Amino acid sequence: MSGLEMYDDVLTVMKAHYQERGFASGVSQVEALQAASKALQYSIAVIGEPGVGKTALVDALRNYEKKYSESDLPTFFSGGSGTSEPTGHVYPTLPNVILWDLPGYSPSVQPAAYLKDINFQNYNILLLCVAGPVTENHLQLLKAFKQKGKAWYVVRSQVDLTLHTCKRRLRARYTVEDTLQELRKGCTQALEKAGLGSDRVFLVSGLEHDKYEFGKLEDALERDILSVKRNLEGSVDDFMWWSEEKLQQFYTACDAGGLADLPVLLESALDMPVNIRLDIGVIGEVGSGKSAFINAVRDLTLTEGDAAETGVIETTWKPTAFPHPEVPNVYIWDLPGFGTTELPIEVYLKHLHLERYGFFIIVASERYKHAHSCLVKAITELGKKFFLVRNKIDSDVEASLKQRGSAATDAGKLQEKVRQSYLEALKKDVVGESQVFLVSSLDPHKFDMPQLREALEEQIPDLKKQVLLRSIPAIIFQVVRWKRKKLVKDACGKALQSCLYAIEKPGQEAIDTVVSTLSDYAVGFGLDENSREVVAQATGKSPEDLQAEIRCPLVKAIDPSQITKLVSAPVPIASLVWNYMPYWGKASSPAGISLELTYKLLKDTIWEMAEDAERVLRKAYDLT
Repeated sequence: MSGLEMYDDVLTVMKAHYQERGFASGVSQVEALQAASKALQYSIAVIGEPGVGKTALVDALRNYEKKYSESDLPTFFSGGSGTSEPTGHVYPTLPNVILWDLPGYSPSVQPAAYLKDINFQNYNILLLCVAGPVTENHLQLLKAFKQKGKAWYVVRSQVDLTLHTCKRRLRARYTVEDTLQELRKGCTQALEKAGLGSDRVFLVSGLEHDKYEFGKLEDALERDILSVKRNLEGSVDDFMWWSEEKLQQFYTACDAGGLADLPVLLESALDMPVNIRLDIGVIGEVGSGKSAFINAVRDLTLTEGDAAETGVIETTWKPTAFPHPEVPNVYIWDLPGFGTTELPIEVYLKHLHLERYGFFIIVASERYKHAHSCLVKAITELGKKFFLVRNKIDSDVEASLKQRGSAATDAGKLQEKVRQSYLEALKKDVVGESQVFLVSSLDPHKFDMPQLREALEEQIPDLKKQVLLRSIPAIIFQVVRWKRKKLVKDACGKALQSCLYAIEKPGQEAIDTVVSTLSDYAVGFGLDENSREVVAQATGKSPEDLQAEIRCPLVKAIDPSQITKLVSAPVPIASLVWNYMPYWGKASSPAGISLELTYKLLKDTIWEMAEDAERVLRKAYDLT
């Protein structure tokens, strides 16, 4: 049952109540609301061939996670019998929308016959779920919807399974980015050739809807359903490395006090960065001793349970995190080594996902090479910092003493020569101030290891702050998006409540309920005067600069007379007649608030204020 169907039950009861009271005007207005609520119903058809993950996509869109038991295993692995009858589910984001899980179609069935069977004219949007390239049958289905002036999307499902298969097949040649690009190309090439465009394709996983393009699909659906002609510049993908728990903390805090509390939370975290997580990536050529270095930094031996595995051959095959022994919320990652013939440095960098880490330690045991140069450039292009560690310096010193019989002073000169060679190489790569440490992982209390530990611990607070500062654009986008979706979900109900109130109390009181809702939106988005003062005080910006970013006229001033014009509908003639019937007596003319117009005003305002909120918050942090 959709949200509007539940309201329809209430309207039915009220209609009976007004009939019993002999309140004919109320009866006619309730009937008008019933008709209007039906007009706001929206249907999304989700179709696809059997086995493409159509039902899993529907479950993901409605935030339903199916729990499987042992009795479900045979059906799960066989693919089951599929959807035999159209099954409707409420779309939680917009309760007036129904997601229809329709029976799967066979490639042998003519598209026209299938569309006739499902009565496709009854649906407003088509979600075509595919698990491979777009075929001619798919194109015919899409063209039929387009000819009727209806929106459509191609959802490339089961992306997680495809990536897993490609990883096993391609091995060292596999990268997530290249594989996703090929999956997209498999859909867009046929669409472009057919003149359908390529901007309505989304790569998703019904089982991992926190990844890939599921969030973008949700936003696109919301825009089409609400007829909002705007594009969002941010991306939930930028936030994918944050935990759901952290996100929920932001949501909970901003739910009570509005988005004006977000800068307060961020500034508090920056003032005390101990709770900010810092991930340090340790990268090195195969055989450079990076795993032994991690143990030395953590002051552990190989025999201790939490030590990184070491060996004369590459022992790190996947990124492994180790907690810093003294500083909380700091994790040192042992990353796979580079320098193998089957994995060139350019491909290796695609595997690393450097964006996941806030700081790097590059470990070398020989001269500065081309691979080191590529790595350094990739890190600095991300605006991140690193230490360069020359490991196994004890072996160099020992070899020098044996070969030349050098004195201790000569050993010091050797170390300085090695250090300068690395600094000069970094300078050629146009790297600014760099720190180079000469260490021995087997003798962690000699050479530069104590200085490295001290330098790292000194920089950790600032590094944590940088992690949070780099994440602020994504945090702003995600929290504003959450607030927008929360308010949009309730907008239709709010509009209906105002219309119902207008039946009992027509006139200005009914309009005041709409005005009050709009004012609440401004507070919730942190756009009212008090909220702007809070943001300004937290970030050191002037309230006037923040106000200049606001475009929505209903934030600056709400004129009740203007709201009346925006939401009022012509008063039904029947209502005017009943007001003058002798039996009923003369009554005030009803306000004639239109459900459609009120809903349109609320949803449009929510989107406009959401855009303003993002602009204001970005201005507060000098983000372009």
